[in-house]
Amino acid sequence: MALRTDVELDVLEGARNLVRYVDIKAGQEVLIHIEPQDDYPEVNSALQQAVEEVGAKVTVMRTRHWNKTTEPPPPAFEKAIEGCDVLIGQGEYLHTKNHYIQVALFERGLTYINNEAK
Repeated sequence: MALRTDVELDVLEGARNLVRYVDIKAGQEVLIHIEPQDDYPEVNSALQQAVEEVGAKVTVMRTRHWNKTTEPPPPAFEKAIEGCDVLIGQGEYLHTKNHYIQVALFERGLTYINNEAK
């Protein structure tokens, strides 16, 4: 295993802080959603590692960009959020008044956080 730089260690510690803040627990299904304009491999990798460290199951999904207020999400994304407990957005903030995200948040209890530290 290669030695990590101070920056990589700082990014990993930031990812661990996010996991603690969201209170991600072992066994939860966590979806990390990435859009092309916010695909930062070192941040995404650290976030995935931090989620796995607590025993949660992580899935990373990359989608095309869409207008969050006027366009529907990609159908695969809409289906993916039906199967997760925690959604970490690595893209543009989801418009939480859209039906698909309201159902996930208020009927299923989805925890959603948009990671601003990217």
